[in-house]
Amino acid sequence: MLFVLSLAEFGDDTMSSDELSAIIDKYGQMMLRTAYMYLKDRQRAEDVCQEVFLRLFRDNRTFESDEHQKAFILRVTINLCKDQLKSFWSKRIVLDDAKEPKSTGDLADEVAKEETRRELYDSVLALPEAFKDVVLLYYYEGYNTREISETLGIPDATVRSRLKRARERLMNTLKGGASLA
Repeated sequence: MLFVLSLAEFGDDTMSSDELSAIIDKYGQMMLRTAYMYLKDRQRAEDVCQEVFLRLFRDNRTFESDEHQKAFILRVTINLCKDQLKSFWSKRIVLDDAKEPKSTGDLADEVAKEETRRELYDSVLALPEAFKDVVLLYYYEGYNTREISETLGIPDATVRSRLKRARERLMNTLKGGASLA
């Protein structure tokens, strides 16, 4: 992921380039993965990541802890993705997310596994936003329900019930073919 800034453009009240580099190294892949899950387009996902980093750089925020910083970065990433999905241009873009399976062993097994992963991925992306958010944060980012609750600003019990309902929807969609537990 490429991120280029001219420090002179922003003045003295911005974060140092070393601090920004450390944040990019620490959270860049997580952000890109999250943005890609929403947007299904690598270039648009990279644009969102750059916008998040630019905001962090300009605002020079201080955080109570690494977890608070991570939660803030995820929340901003998700919000920017949702804004992009609502935009006029986003509704006019046709996305091609076809991927060729990588062959490392038995081709038939690899193709079957890739089809299952693709079907699960597509099913997760088809969930309503409230369910998709908790599933992405829980299964793809490894957050626990308390952390998701803090990140999304909803009660812990709501996170658990959304996860339960999302699992039920996914199981119905996949006709019992995949287990998420």
